[in-house]
Amino acid sequence: MLWVEKGAQLGIQALMVGMLLHSRAVWSGRDSVTLPKELLDKFQISRGVKQRALKSLEEAGLISVFQETGRSPVVTLRKV
Repeated sequence: MLWVEKGAQLGIQALMVGMLLHSRAVWSGRDSVTLPKELLDKFQISRGVKQRALKSLEEAGLISVFQETGRSPVVTLRKV
């Protein structure tokens, strides 16, 4: 199953956050990225939605998250 298909099974919000992660990774050329507030604001994604989506994506094995207190989480996309 493709990454996007697994993401879609988690709901539209998780899928949207996942697609933003993928676009940031492609744009930056890195597997590990952050999702700045400014980008989330453009898509009307709140901090709470982001946190829940990251948790769902991580539990599904699609990403890994490294979180430091007071910092944006660094998200690494996993190959499926």
